[in-house]
Amino acid sequence: MATYLALISISQMDYLGTKASLDTYVNIVDTGTVAQVATQVAAYVALVGAIVGPQGLDVQVKLHLPVTGLPSSPVAGSENEKTGLFQFTQDNSRYLSSIDVPGILESKIVNGKIDLTDTDISAFLTWFTSSHTPLSVVSKYANILQLFQTAALTFRKHRRSLNRTSTET
Repeated sequence: MATYLALISISQMDYLGTKASLDTYVNIVDTGTVAQVATQVAAYVALVGAIVGPQGLDVQVKLHLPVTGLPSSPVAGSENEKTGLFQFTQDNSRYLSSIDVPGILESKIVNGKIDLTDTDISAFLTWFTSSHTPLSVVSKYANILQLFQTAALTFRKHRRSLNRTSTET
């Protein structure tokens, strides 16, 4: 029976408005269900609630998985600031839901636009609107993503990160 490392994070805010989090690492057995994990996390949160005073804002469980399928080192010239912004229609909303992909490859860009005919881009977009038992891809408001609408090449600004980065030798 395999186990996966997970992080339970409880976000809190005190009466001054200061936010903090209590992070606890746990191992989850691969035969456990989401319902079992939710039950155990709820029990833990209740224990914490009995000993703390700040308002509870959020509880998250983050599952740590092995890094496979991603590059093992940065591709030359790849930058997290260059992003691909993909927008989808969503169930029960007239607004689009966006997925912003940092570090999009230069080879996926043609004439300054994301190449929607590229097989990798096409497979990526199809994943968002397909069924994946037991997963459903949803927006941050839990609305199911329906149809791909638009793609744009965008640029994030990470000034603080860039100021700490030196390219001089």
